[in-house]
Amino acid sequence: ITPRRLTNQHILVVGKSGSGKSETTKALIYELAQQGVPSIIFDYQGEYAHGDFHKLVKPQVFNVMNGLPINPFELPIDPHIGKRIQPIEMVFRLADTLNTVFSGSGDIQLGILREAIEECYVQQGFDMHDTSTWDNQPPTIEMLGAVLDKWVGDRGSQVRNLQVRLQPLFKSGMFLKDHASFSFNDLFKKTSVILMTSGIKDLMLAASRFLLEKIYGAMLMAGLSKVLRVMVCVDEAHKLCGDDTITSLIKEARKYGLGLILSSQETRDFHPSIFANTGTLICLAL
Repeated sequence: ITPRRLTNQHILVVGKSGSGKSETTKALIYELAQQGVPSIIFDYQGEYAHGDFHKLVKPQVFNVMNGLPINPFELPIDPHIGKRIQPIEMVFRLADTLNTVFSGSGDIQLGILREAIEECYVQQGFDMHDTSTWDNQPPTIEMLGAVLDKWVGDRGSQVRNLQVRLQPLFKSGMFLKDHASFSFNDLFKKTSVILMTSGIKDLMLAASRFLLEKIYGAMLMAGLSKVLRVMVCVDEAHKLCGDDTITSLIKEARKYGLGLILSSQETRDFHPSIFANTGTLICLAL
């Protein structure tokens, strides 16, 4: 008689082109907004930033190319101990992310990238074993570019190739200090559309991954929750579903009040873990 409370808020929408995936997703987000639950929409096509949905929901619209309120070098706080994670952990995490997103090409360049990131922390006064230095001002993407520029003369082609791969990161200005077009906390106040419509695919993937990690970190800091705090919607989810960040979120985020709506055309776009950890499946014209 009384419907059981939905204990897994993650939603997967799969269907052929033109079958109604986006309209279904828009309807879900609209109803969430009516209940006071904000959504953060990763929009790769620009369809949530205008039209009937935009008129009804009136979301905030932010374009990542205008700057992101994120510094990928910032050491997040481990919510279990209330202190920042070790810089060396961030060295490996950030290097692996950049190497994966910008088409890694071997162990030598990955090693150089790790060394360069560590050098950035050293330049900012971080000591890998002295916790009192871990609250220092974090390095920046520009510093990483400067380190590689300095090394290219001594190390030659391997550093040059690494620079070419990371060029969109340095040229876009997306992570420039004080260049963000919005505040990160704004995303949790009302439904927000984050435009990922640039044709620089690797850069959009990097921006998506860093944003997802920061959103998840914010939920961890907020603590456990039986209430849905925010829903993250990734339309055209095949662009991100091979990413470890999504798989980790789908497994862990639920207990912190973070839900996911993932939408794509084919079931094979999703890792088996996503199916195993999703409460609601909507299949259209399959």
